[in-house]
Amino acid sequence: CVLIEDVARMIGYDNIPAADEPAHATRGQASKADLLRTTIARTLVGYGWYETKNDPLENEQRTSRWLGKPADAITLANAATAEMSVLRRSLVTGLAASAQRNIFRGATVVKLFEIDRTFAALPGTWTLGGIVGGAAQRVAWRGGEAKIDFFSIKGEIEDLLEQLGVRNVTFAPTLTVPLKAGEAAEIQVGGDVVGYLGELDTTLIKIDRQPYKLFAFELDLAKLESRFAPPITYTPVNKLPASTRDLAIVVATKEPYADLEATIRATAGALLEQLQLVDEYRGQPVPREHRSLAFRLTFRDPSRTLTTDEVTGVVDRIVAELKTRFAATLRA
Repeated sequence: CVLIEDVARMIGYDNIPAADEPAHATRGQASKADLLRTTIARTLVGYGWYETKNDPLENEQRTSRWLGKPADAITLANAATAEMSVLRRSLVTGLAASAQRNIFRGATVVKLFEIDRTFAALPGTWTLGGIVGGAAQRVAWRGGEAKIDFFSIKGEIEDLLEQLGVRNVTFAPTLTVPLKAGEAAEIQVGGDVVGYLGELDTTLIKIDRQPYKLFAFELDLAKLESRFAPPITYTPVNKLPASTRDLAIVVATKEPYADLEATIRATAGALLEQLQLVDEYRGQPVPREHRSLAFRLTFRDPSRTLTTDEVTGVVDRIVAELKTRFAATLRA
């Protein structure tokens, strides 16, 4: 720029002709990665979450308690303090610190998320992380006082991925730090693990004066970017009546819920409009290592009214398939 100014002075500013037509500003186009991050932020804010930003530097010893110290940990050679000596490998530590500050100030609910880079290696990976807990803005599906639980965060992650146009999402039990064993699941898309969610293990990440359970999740946005395709669709309002049936089965606790749901949907076919899990029960008279699951099934055809015999036939096929695949029985 300095060279151009010197040349202009030698020529003389008055001797440089003006352009025949004024230049017009052009609008830049956001990349697919930018659109993904923007859509995520807007969706979560719409769900009542608050976006936060934490420092990308953290205490190596604090994080190593649950992540370990890999050989390629990125440590600053001239760190100002021990508290800010390494590039973070997870967003959970910073989000837990933000949750701690909210709890100290008497927050009855925490719903925080962050979209930023994590650094298992340079140049880092764009990651979505969240932490949530406290009072729920809904009626508890199991009755009693409504508290945010594992199913709350799982449902919101499912809704978020649906808004992003991500298909074939499944959840599988996992042992992932810093989550509590038995309350953790890995998030899979088409068989590829893209993240995890579950209850925080307070022995690994300590929250002082914690009044309620805290749940956390992380998603690898690089793995979601290629699958990002927000749907622009609508479904006309169906004016025909629906037929609702309640189905309660007893099944071994080792059988994943995702497999049960997939079997019900596949067997019911296009007539199944909605499937809801309305109750889970363990205890007498249900046998040990078994649980009772109650489903509400809504059937509807867009072109005609279903008959009682049609709906009964579909339900009977579902019961038979669950018995064959999972040894499930109807609860008396």
